[in-house]
Amino acid sequence: MRNLIIRELVEAVAELAGDGYVINQNEVSKNNGVVLQAIVIQEDGGEVSPSVYIDEIAGQIENGTKTIDEAAEEIFEIYQKNKMPASGAGISKIVEREYILHHAMYQIVNAERNAERLVDIPHRYIEDLAVIYRASVDIGGNGIGSYVISNEIMENIGLSLEELEKAANENTAKAGFEIKTLAEIIGETTGHKTTAYYGPRPYVMTNKSRVNGASILLFPDQLALVANRMHEDFYILPSSIHELLAVPASSADCRELVRMVREVNETQVLPEEVLGYAVYRYDSKTGEVRVVA
Repeated sequence: MRNLIIRELVEAVAELAGDGYVINQNEVSKNNGVVLQAIVIQEDGGEVSPSVYIDEIAGQIENGTKTIDEAAEEIFEIYQKNKMPASGAGISKIVEREYILHHAMYQIVNAERNAERLVDIPHRYIEDLAVIYRASVDIGGNGIGSYVISNEIMENIGLSLEELEKAANENTAKAGFEIKTLAEIIGETTGHKTTAYYGPRPYVMTNKSRVNGASILLFPDQLALVANRMHEDFYILPSSIHELLAVPASSADCRELVRMVREVNETQVLPEEVLGYAVYRYDSKTGEVRVVA
């Protein structure tokens, strides 16, 4: 059923786009071994085109809440909003040595769940997590995308892991970080700011874009800043690949934190955005981060 729907969607998008476009179905491998179905819309002669993920849209067609034609219009609209502008960098440009050196960034992923993927990409480990590298791509007024830097790309441009690591560290730091209390984050989300607070004060640790913000774990100065605010050691909860939660060590039970991490991962985090199930402790005296549960 799903395969038939996808084939019909490809045909409907192709008819809607008209001449001058090539429409294809594609399977995209994501973090944690997740594979998503996508439709790729590419203008004739174009080098770079965003993948429009369609699993959710196909599900809406299956349950009758959306027609094929409505879905095709939505997919083409998503493409129009996110396509690379004509003046944007082509694929040959964004894999050049100098481009990568200026755009490489950190991403932290679960090592075990990405073991097969790590074979083909440069990486290093921190506890049970793996540090990989992405190159950001400006897609005009529609934001910033990125792609994973592979061993093949590194070899083709003559880039060493040491050079890549140095560039990613500098670029990630330059992009900036964000450390706020959970209450502040909730207030921003709901629009109802409050100074009232009960119980231990957890902090959300991420980056300015709040995308792949768990990379803040790689910056000792940022972790020390949280410890200084709490005046003690703290536990680190892997909320997702995008952010970490810091909880004062004196006010938390490890077993309860493990249960919380598992529950959040299973009910609130997309499978491809799960970072892990371990709980870590930051030692304010040594600056070390270790798995404790």
